[in-house]
Amino acid sequence: MSLGKMLRPADIKGDTTYDIILRAWLGHKVAELPQELQDMVERWKMADRLIREGTIVYTDGARKTTRYTYAKLVEYLREKFKVNERQLSARQAYEDIRNAKLFFLSCEGREDIEYARGVAIDTGDMMMYAAFDKGDFISAAAFFKELNKIKGLHEQRSDVPDYAEFIPPMLTLVTDATELGFEKIENPDEVVKRILAARRKEFINDEATDAEVLPDE
Repeated sequence: MSLGKMLRPADIKGDTTYDIILRAWLGHKVAELPQELQDMVERWKMADRLIREGTIVYTDGARKTTRYTYAKLVEYLREKFKVNERQLSARQAYEDIRNAKLFFLSCEGREDIEYARGVAIDTGDMMMYAAFDKGDFISAAAFFKELNKIKGLHEQRSDVPDYAEFIPPMLTLVTDATELGFEKIENPDEVVKRILAARRKEFINDEATDAEVLPDE
């Protein structure tokens, strides 16, 4: 599936749990899924958010953003969610993380490299602003420089054509319509006369129909 094409429910042909959830998500019918699958979607959403954003913690009164390793994320999901009143298994937690990454990449039309790029940009932005707020402008400038590299702002855009290499198409004028597949007209002057006469008659009839009839005095 190309990045430029929007996924539709009909594009998802499989019958795995992942396929069923993805079809419902694309069709805005998640609320119609069985509760067990709705709970799974919530775990995927939570895993996706924590992977991208981390969590805020306070150490000695200082606010800090921490990132989750796989092990910590598994531990968090197992503590946060239950399945059938039982603690989420480690295997299911790992599966949820894998499906979360795949699921949101598919729905948003991003490749894995673009996902990683977005995470790096978000993290870099936070670090740059934190350095700036502390008055550490040297570090902020360094982050700014690296962020520009990650965003590719200094690279030549591949989606913009090089007009210096553009070669305009050569146009050929064709005076014989039969070369384009049209039927040959033996007496074009007579055909033109008949068309003009028919148009003239049609115009006269229309004018006569629209004319106002004045009463006799």
